[in-house]
Amino acid sequence: MRPALLLLVFALLLDIITSDDVDYLYRLPAYVRPISYDLKLSIDSESQTTSGEVSIEVYCLKNTTEVTLHAHPSYLLITHATCSLLFDNDTYYFDAPTADWRSQTLTFSSFNHSILMQEGSIYTLTFWFNATLSTDGWGLSWHDDGAGGVWLNALFQLSHARRLFPCFDEPKWKASFKLELWLSGDFALDSYVALSNGVSTKTAVSEELVMWTFDPTPPISTYLFTMSIGKFASYCEVDVALREELCVWQFAHLQDWHASAAYTIHLAAKYDFAMTSYLNIDSPSKLHFLIVPVRVNGMESYGLISIKSNLWPTSTGLEENSTGDSLFESRQRAAFEYTVVHELAHQWFGNLVTPVYWSHVWLSESLASLISGFDAEENAEVMSDLSEDALVSDKWAEGISRLVYRKGTAVLRMLQSVIGHALLRLVLLEYLDHYQFAAASTEDFLTVLSDVTSTHNLSFDASAFLKDWLYQGSYPIVEIYFDKETVEFYFSQHPRLGNKLSRWMIPIWSTCLLSNVTNLWWISKKGLLLNLADVTSSSDTAAVVWNKNEPVYYEISERY
Repeated sequence: MRPALLLLVFALLLDIITSDDVDYLYRLPAYVRPISYDLKLSIDSESQTTSGEVSIEVYCLKNTTEVTLHAHPSYLLITHATCSLLFDNDTYYFDAPTADWRSQTLTFSSFNHSILMQEGSIYTLTFWFNATLSTDGWGLSWHDDGAGGVWLNALFQLSHARRLFPCFDEPKWKASFKLELWLSGDFALDSYVALSNGVSTKTAVSEELVMWTFDPTPPISTYLFTMSIGKFASYCEVDVALREELCVWQFAHLQDWHASAAYTIHLAAKYDFAMTSYLNIDSPSKLHFLIVPVRVNGMESYGLISIKSNLWPTSTGLEENSTGDSLFESRQRAAFEYTVVHELAHQWFGNLVTPVYWSHVWLSESLASLISGFDAEENAEVMSDLSEDALVSDKWAEGISRLVYRKGTAVLRMLQSVIGHALLRLVLLEYLDHYQFAAASTEDFLTVLSDVTSTHNLSFDASAFLKDWLYQGSYPIVEIYFDKETVEFYFSQHPRLGNKLSRWMIPIWSTCLLSNVTNLWWISKKGLLLNLADVTSSSDTAAVVWNKNEPVYYEISERY
């Protein structure tokens, strides 16, 4: 084994690297699978840098002469790296790795390309590093807002954990996280609190140095790992039904926020209890909320949910079913409530079961929107959708589009309408049970959907129906032509935008206004032919309406 000093000066190429150069489609090679991270950080309130050590326990999936992981060139400086076999005193000291600037990765290779790790064995990769804190709100970000003092907050979604420490920064690589923070300067004062995913223990090493340790998490993705340091105060209540303590954290200098915190806790407890009952599975995370000015409305980090502070409602009009004192207060409260509930829904869809990659993020965002009661019918705005992107798209690795929330939820509501609420619940139960603490793909969900619905004698293939709407961009325009001579409706379809050959399985509901009888029909990719007598006893087409009170994501053009 050859000891070596590993010094990577990433800044040399920063002038020629921009965000446009980043290869967001890059996937790490599947040589190893992370099991756990043991992260130690030393942070001083007067510095915008941190030094640290991370030991990553990995399981070797196949023999390899190298290992590749993420490290952001703008923020990380690796000073030393080793590899050791579990329960073995022999340690391999890495030489300088190969850096790939576009994929933001480092590849560490063995000397003379000999086998570094053997299939079926467990190894510990240890890295010593220095990291620069960010100031843009992503990664571990440094802030100074005057009254609140200096504070730090981590926001790692989508791929910003690599700014702070070397890691396998893709959602499918779930692992347990153990965190230890050594804080000095003002951060060592009693007025400062450190928060993270797990329950904390504070130890005063000296007057100027404290250590915070946090209980290990269950397997989570890097983007769900978090930490925050600041002058925070908490309001907590124990919920009898959940048998646990729920807490809201705010900046300590703020006044008159306990009523809003109590309202938040009651809202969260009520929804969490309902979800646990509905899904027959409990989320193992603690329910703590941090209210700070973050870059997103909400972030579902395991055990510490962040909510943007400008959504925080005043205590005015917070009573249940209140309309508030003004339209603004009413809308603010609605936005806050939706954000809280949406992030709670992620504790199952996103945290418990995670998409294998961002291209499948609808499994997190669309399902969470559906289950949190997002009003798809009101927010779908089909005709305003000018996108040609499919719901399953690699583009979401660069940033998640509103399309995933709006269209994704509307499509799931169509699925719910055609298979029924009870059957969809069975699909969700099976999906969560099968993939809990793991990662799933769109095809995995479609397989579960097919397996569950195949035993219920449906007249259509539910999996094929959903697949059409997930993998094709834009949406269909359904043209309905009525032939007065044959007394028949003819239905055809074409895409509004994009690939002219795109076709969908399209559900359409007919309602006879005379009898109020509703029937479900299917427009195949070749079309549909219906006799007027199939949908009404009247001889007048005006006695028939289409999709009455049904959520659909397409337009209808009628020619009678």
